Amino acid sequence: MSEADRADELQKVTERVHSLSVLLASGYEAELVPSKRLEDGTIQMGWYNFAPQIWDGIEAAKDLLGVDYEYPQHIDAVRARGVPTASPSDLSRWFTWMSRGERFCDGFLAGNISDGELAAITQRLEDLIASGEVSSPPVAS
Repeated sequence: MSEADRADELQKVTERVHSLSVLLASGYEAELVPSKRLEDGTIQMGWYNFAPQIWDGIEAAKDLLGVDYEYPQHIDAVRARGVPTASPSDLSRWFTWMSRGERFCDGFLAGNISDGELAAITQRLEDLIASGEVSSPPVAS
């Protein structure tokens, strides 16, 4: 990939992260689609409906930082250290944990939106991008 292509890719990915940050800073809350009884008597369980920027921004963060397949062994320590000192590898764990958490538990991500944790890690990522500490997607090994 040429330098121009890498720069273009970085710009697109950082724009997606920024869109997520702007949405969360606006006070966004996920929409709860409530359970309902269908005509045949079955009950359709409720779910959270997320704005497209949510998943797009999380996936962009993972594109930029890489996915941490070993996040379960490390996420508690990362969260205990806190967002202000989170490194790029810490953020990789955090974004992976958020996306996987919602996959296995409806409402997990909505809770992390409501409590501000997703906004905080997204802002930390933007800060690391601005400082040059995160400047390109990881190279596949």
